[in-house]
Amino acid sequence: MSTVQTRPDTEAGNARRAAVVVFLRRFIKDHGYSPSLREIGSGVGLASTQSVHKILHRLRDDGRVTFLDGHDRTLRPVARRQVGR
Repeated sequence: MSTVQTRPDTEAGNARRAAVVVFLRRFIKDHGYSPSLREIGSGVGLASTQSVHKILHRLRDDGRVTFLDGHDRTLRPVARRQVGR
């Protein structure tokens, strides 16, 4: 039997997610396409692509980013005014 563990929100987790969104916006503005998991990790100081993956899924669940599973470079931030509608 497998159990999925979830952690409550922490200030560090919230700050890390915010840093990923800021990095994502800046990268897309500078390059015209979304970054890879490794590029995001490098940009926000995370060595594990699995950590980046989990953060991105959390951000998608929160409605802060969109992406298509299994497709490269489809990651997009949601416009700030659309978040929390």
